[in-house]
Amino acid sequence: MAFGKGDANFIIAQVTDDIVWAVMGERTIEGKDSFSKAINEMKKKEVAEITIEKVVTHGKEGSVNGIMKMKDGKQYAFADFYEFKNTTSTTIKTMTSYVINV
Repeated sequence: MAFGKGDANFIIAQVTDDIVWAVMGERTIEGKDSFSKAINEMKKKEVAEITIEKVVTHGKEGSVNGIMKMKDGKQYAFADFYEFKNTTSTTIKTMTSYVINV
């Protein structure tokens, strides 16, 4: 939801300093500074609506998928997979994202 609201600072605060974010088919982002730059670039794309279809968590892993409708009329199906720092943490260590234009 923070992404939909353009709250880059909140998102950045949720990752470890050595975050690795694989955006499949595009790029892999390593480290909090690179992650911060990428998130701030992405917030320029304005989200009109996000529909969350499923959220799954187990141990130190989690995932979410859904549909993002942008203000420019484009729609994207997405699936994000997270590995948290440990089983009691909400800090994200790795992310893998799949995004498809629908």
